[in-house]
Amino acid sequence: MVASTRAATHAFRWRHTARVDWWIIVGGLAASLLVVVVRARGAHRRRARLAAGDGVSCRARLGTATGRLQRGRLHLTPDGISWTGSGRHVPLAGVRVLAVSEPPPRGAQQDDALVQLRHPDGHDLRLALHAADAALLVERLLITGTSATGPAAQVTTTGAPSTAPLGPPRRRRWPLVLLALAALWLLGWAYLVLGGRTVSADVVEPLGDGACAVAWTGSSGQPLRSEVDCNDDPAGSAVDLWEFAPPLTHEVADPAWTAGSVLVLALLVAAPGAVGLLLDRRDRRSALLEAASRASACPSGPPPLEELPALTVSDVARTVEAPPVVLARYAPYAHRQVPSGGWQDPRRPAGPGVPSLLRDLPRALAWPVLGLGVVVLLTAPAPWRWWQLETTSTAQAVATSTGEVVVEGPAFVPDEVALTYRDQAGAAHRAEVATTRDLPAGEQVRITHSTSRPGWARIDGPGDGLPRYLLLTGAGAAVALGLAGWRTSRLVIARRRLIAAAAVPDRPALATLTGSPDGEPVLLVCDPVSQPAEVLAVPLQAPLPHGAASAFPADRALGIRARGPLRDGEAVVVHVPGVDAALVPAGPAWTPDSDDLLVLLDAETAFRRALEDGESPSR
Repeated sequence: MVASTRAATHAFRWRHTARVDWWIIVGGLAASLLVVVVRARGAHRRRARLAAGDGVSCRARLGTATGRLQRGRLHLTPDGISWTGSGRHVPLAGVRVLAVSEPPPRGAQQDDALVQLRHPDGHDLRLALHAADAALLVERLLITGTSATGPAAQVTTTGAPSTAPLGPPRRRRWPLVLLALAALWLLGWAYLVLGGRTVSADVVEPLGDGACAVAWTGSSGQPLRSEVDCNDDPAGSAVDLWEFAPPLTHEVADPAWTAGSVLVLALLVAAPGAVGLLLDRRDRRSALLEAASRASACPSGPPPLEELPALTVSDVARTVEAPPVVLARYAPYAHRQVPSGGWQDPRRPAGPGVPSLLRDLPRALAWPVLGLGVVVLLTAPAPWRWWQLETTSTAQAVATSTGEVVVEGPAFVPDEVALTYRDQAGAAHRAEVATTRDLPAGEQVRITHSTSRPGWARIDGPGDGLPRYLLLTGAGAAVALGLAGWRTSRLVIARRRLIAAAAVPDRPALATLTGSPDGEPVLLVCDPVSQPAEVLAVPLQAPLPHGAASAFPADRALGIRARGPLRDGEAVVVHVPGVDAALVPAGPAWTPDSDDLLVLLDAETAFRRALEDGESPSR
């Protein structure tokens, strides 16, 4: 247990304790490639078995429109399609494919696809599975029929029945396990410390790098000796240490370092558990909010899905028709892509509100700050060592390499090698230096070391790896800060565009609301006097104001008021009749081509065309 504490202490002090070799990286890449190949072969075998009339199943994660994806298996048989998992059985007969896109990053693999489905009872579902299995699912739905006018499939569960196709996800068990482990860890250390005693020990020899050899008298009067973490105290100084309770009676530890490392390890174990409990709470709340949004958007229940003929490229190609005619042809397909909840959030009835830098900037800088923290964590010893050598008195000495490579840096990252030397007073010390060349055991090099902290040193001459460490630190920090600046500039530019659009007098326009492959709201806007019709796609920020999605009819375009130029690269703010809050754009408007319109209006047909053309089904 003491050994684990010392390891935690070194981790807390940002020391590397494990070797990093190229074969680990190559092995990881090879394993990833092998997983991709094995999954592709499995999907191919499932297709062959299904074509022969056998039933197959594959791993798939199913979730509601905003809920967590739950692990389970998708069953494809000649008679039907269903999903089982978490004690639930969900028939998928009659579901409609709304979109196929890349899956969310958490828990997804690089060859997965996310299929967005509309259940016959109006609920929206998301299914994450292998891209080839997603293609097989869509083909099977076409064979068995995707009509949503038939009777809605009933859902059975092992617990209480639910009116939704998929109830809230079950609570995670691993957070409780982690919290219990953290509690046991703290209780164990509390017993060792409270059941022991505090002793006064003498430093026999400073070992360098925050370690000292100490001697003290045991409880039975016998002299004892051990190594503990320290602050490089000089020999002969007295330190107060903890002597532990049985069975570690002859073990001691520095109170400050031990308490810090024990608390850090407990925090590292308990923090994921606490996050898991918060995620459980979020999942339950998300299910309630989704039901409330659906009830608010469709008080009388979701309307039945209309069976529409498949769109073709010629149906969405540019024509000389007037804008009302074009959007009236698009409206039924666009209306089918709108989720039953209408992208509403009961907590934010007015929508996203006016963009604010104080609100959006922390979210945009989260990843750059995290990246900067990782850079500092991995390279912290080098800048700190340089700072100690620059701000404290130093001396030169001839050191001898022990041959021990404490940290083996990959590629151009310097190695950390242990050296021993004697200072001007003749005292022996141990230090670790960054080097760009091999230092076999017994080789002597000239070093510069700190006189107040003998463990801090660098090579004086060729082979000094400290400048390269500082260069890597500066490069990583520059990348993180550059990304932060780029994200900040994007926010500032977007805000300026919104301010400029709000200053422009509004103008009449025609629009219909649809959904992107990622499930985000997109507005198809036309100038009512343009001839031929010029369709502009305006991505919108979610959630939408209450009543915005239901205001768009399913058979024609809606007359709106737009602020901002209706052209590529501009911000367009939309006012919907009967809705107090404006629809705020999530990005600049763009002009979709025929393929883009086919994806926005009839994702199922676009997916089939991608399969026929041999493209990636998840794109």
